[in-house]
Amino acid sequence: EKNKGNKQAYALLKAKVAHFAVQKGYEKKAKEVIEEVERILDALTGVESVVYYTLYETKAAYFKKKGNQAQFYKASLKSLAYISLKTVSEKRQQEIATELILSGIGGKGIYNFGELSESEVVKTLGEEDLWMVKLLTAFNEGK
Repeated sequence: EKNKGNKQAYALLKAKVAHFAVQKGYEKKAKEVIEEVERILDALTGVESVVYYTLYETKAAYFKKKGNQAQFYKASLKSLAYISLKTVSEKRQQEIATELILSGIGGKGIYNFGELSESEVVKTLGEEDLWMVKLLTAFNEGK
């Protein structure tokens, strides 16, 4: 059990290292570290949410930097499953919602917007961003 905690801590630290690598422009190194973290987590059960959140947030940053909207969308959406939005400022929630809507609509192969449409993060958008919510709804309903 102690070893599992150490592996989780190691994976969390490595995910943060990968995120830093993305920010500094070392995408190749970031990808290698992300893949290492995924292998570690695949071998564990009962992993803390913060570890998965950090991994998916890092993957989202990586795919955003690479310009892969579909993968950015998927990783960002997964990251939201592992965090309480109460811990995220409303401004950041609005940024996340905007990024998710635009990447989802612009991403290749994304056809299902139901999960995003129902997400609490989308509900933080104000009047000035209502057009995005309407666009998301139209895509979700196939209009």
